[in-house]
Amino acid sequence: MQSRKLFYVVCALIVLFSLGALCQQPHPAVSQTEAAKAPSEKFIVYYFMTTMRCPSCHKIENWTHSTVTEKFAEEIKAGKIEWKIVNIDEKANEHFIKEYSIFTKTVIVSKIVDGKEVSWKNLDKVWQLLSNQDNFQKYIESELKAFMTEKK
Repeated sequence: MQSRKLFYVVCALIVLFSLGALCQQPHPAVSQTEAAKAPSEKFIVYYFMTTMRCPSCHKIENWTHSTVTEKFAEEIKAGKIEWKIVNIDEKANEHFIKEYSIFTKTVIVSKIVDGKEVSWKNLDKVWQLLSNQDNFQKYIESELKAFMTEKK
């Protein structure tokens, strides 16, 4: 009886050690194919806003968002374009005010290469085009396309 108990304990220990060894196997490295899929160049479309917002501010956000998501859906899906809303009233985002010379709500496009920003542009005509949604959205689309094809 004693030897049978010992046998079961030894078997249980072998199973536990085997499972432990399996859990400690290193995760497979990212293949070169997977690494090649990750874009080394991407673009971020920022809408910078404050806590207090008027109807025009909401319009800028909504029209820009719909233009980017509708006209650049493939680029978003591929990770080439990101859409971000940033509240510059928040302490963690105050640095953007100096970096982009922000003085009001605005849309900024940023080019990121290998994780570092290499250029950016303020789409400052958004306020002038608020009276016409079609012109506004054409402006966002054409500016983003032009910015994405610039060689810098």
